Amino acid sequence: MDIDDGVNNYLTVDEEGAIEFYPGKYIIRTQLEAIKQIASQQMVAIFQGESEIGPRALGNRSLLFDPTNPRAKVIVNEIKEREDFRPFAGTILLEYFEEYFITEGIDESPWMSYAIRVKDDKVQEISPIVHHDLTCRVQTVTEEQNKNYYNLIKAWHEESECPVIFNTSFNLGGEAMVESLADAVDTCERSAINFIYVPEDQDIPHLEKFVKTEEELQEIRDTIEEGYAQANREEFGNGEAIDLTSNDAFINS
Repeated sequence: MDIDDGVNNYLTVDEEGAIEFYPGKYIIRTQLEAIKQIASQQMVAIFQGESEIGPRALGNRSLLFDPTNPRAKVIVNEIKEREDFRPFAGTILLEYFEEYFITEGIDESPWMSYAIRVKDDKVQEISPIVHHDLTCRVQTVTEEQNKNYYNLIKAWHEESECPVIFNTSFNLGGEAMVESLADAVDTCERSAINFIYVPEDQDIPHLEKFVKTEEELQEIRDTIEEGYAQANREEFGNGEAIDLTSNDAFINS
């Protein structure tokens, strides 16, 4: 997989049905591709079903990341452009709830309503979503509650041996949660979010709006590269050599 350096090296995917809506940014349709990208330390947005409102994202408009990466909180805060002190949350397969948390009679947490104490032997594993008091605002999920989201986390568990996913709302700092796929695409174009996972059983209305020809993508690439070149010229000058033997090369005090 390529790493986007902002100039010539754009991310690529293996999935045949992926839609490149902006250079190096894709709508992906398969669970396999989504898991591959999360395991490669990419943030993946999941977009499906009905929209979400309120303070929680519960798997329909969520940004997902690897909770076992010790730098996950720093990385996600930078991508979302939000304050460092704000905590993050996670989603866990319900069948592993009691293995990771001191539940104290709580059977489930489908609405991410509780900050629950993480067991001591699990704190280090999911440290980016553990608060300073060793609690985590956690969502439990079952296949009946959210089939696609549950199956994605189940596949992540098989890949990583961790039944928890880092889950935060699909928006940037100071902005509302995305509503439409057009909102989602716009958010990704303005950020370092490179993948929108729309599960295969979900229809994409007006798909043609998001499909770009290779000529259109190349035009965007050229514009991006010219922007980087202009920024470099402004920062480092026009590239003309300076004669360091001349007195004009120095500023006299």
